Amino acid sequence: MNTQLLSPIQLRKIMENDAMSVFITYATRTKCKKCGSKKFFQVEDEDDGHNIPQCAKCFVGKPLLYRVGFSIPELGTNRFKKVFKSKNEVGERLDTLTKAKNYKSFIENKLKKEGLNFDPREIGTESERKIFVIEFLSQEYVKYQYKRLKKEQITPGGLAKKLGILKNQVIPIFGKCNVKQINHSLVERYLMNAVVSDSMYNEIIKELRAILNFAAVNTLIQAVPPLPKLQRQKTFKVEDFYTEAERNLVIGNIKKRSHQIAILMLTHYVARQSEIRCLRWKDINFKYETISFSRHISEGKGLARTQELDGLKSSPEAKLIYPFFPGLREMLIEMTPSLSGEDLVFQGRGGNYLGKNVLWSAWTRSVDDLIEKKQLNKKVDLHRGTRSSTLSILLEKGHSMQELNELYGGNLRTMEKHYAKRKMQNVVSIFEKGV
Repeated sequence: MNTQLLSPIQLRKIMENDAMSVFITYATRTKCKKCGSKKFFQVEDEDDGHNIPQCAKCFVGKPLLYRVGFSIPELGTNRFKKVFKSKNEVGERLDTLTKAKNYKSFIENKLKKEGLNFDPREIGTESERKIFVIEFLSQEYVKYQYKRLKKEQITPGGLAKKLGILKNQVIPIFGKCNVKQINHSLVERYLMNAVVSDSMYNEIIKELRAILNFAAVNTLIQAVPPLPKLQRQKTFKVEDFYTEAERNLVIGNIKKRSHQIAILMLTHYVARQSEIRCLRWKDINFKYETISFSRHISEGKGLARTQELDGLKSSPEAKLIYPFFPGLREMLIEMTPSLSGEDLVFQGRGGNYLGKNVLWSAWTRSVDDLIEKKQLNKKVDLHRGTRSSTLSILLEKGHSMQELNELYGGNLRTMEKHYAKRKMQNVVSIFEKGV
């Protein structure tokens, strides 16, 4: 809590020490331990002068359950919120006056030590105390993110990324920490011991800051503490294209064979990922050695599901048929063609569509690995490394702009603008069909 947000009335009452005083009472609807009566009256305790409840019927019995109460200010208002506790700090029921007095002293010491920073949830039930632990706070944070997904404030991919970072990084590293203990030095020390990459370091800091913002909004902390600055990642100059040799080097370094074949198709047929991902075995004709593209995947927004649509994104044509490029037949046989023509050629988990970022990630990992090994000196993304590089090679090999436009499936003016900076010197014979 922040004293600057307290009203003048609250400040005056706190200064007069009548706002956050602690008192003992008995739980409502409780019964007398001796006769079972629910009616009590207050009598003065001879030991400390406090009023304690006594049965109005037998004048002897005490309540079955006591409560310790106190008031805390509600920020931005002139009101105070009364808080009652019927269990002590270790979860025991306050069934005797002695326990109630001990717990009262405990709370008074907490108030004296923490003042306006005191949060009664920290001495509440186990479930109330858990909310301050990052591991359990993250569960509420995830529920909030799912609500954002329903409102289309976050994409399914964005949510999946958050869940992955939480599960694999934030919770294993900071899961046992109290949200009030998070600060610059603690985060820096924990991440140093965790040994994470620069990019993952930044992702963890971003997600941790989002969790702390969530905690601040829910009044678990006063404000988001300063966190370590994001690290400047080592970057490489992003060139427009790869040469044919560089492109083949990247593809050959990809670990999974099916991903290699899919990216080779992106390269040779200048197709888009959304067209490759919905390719089915019925689209492949082994007899005539042809492959046809006639559909693409449309990624849904919010809760809208991913769906397969007719038509191509890479061409105005409804359907395009290409011959096998050299070696494709053997590659497809290596993948064990399905007897069902409706089965996907490139499958994700459970036989579903390959994830939209799977090929992109495979390509990026291969490029990063080759750069680290100093076998490449520039970083080119999947689109420019396959589709754009192929068109660039075709252009330099002598294909006309009109031919490229038909293959590219884009606007001729866009093509001319995009490739205007490419030097057209030393044009050699037309590139072999199918690249």
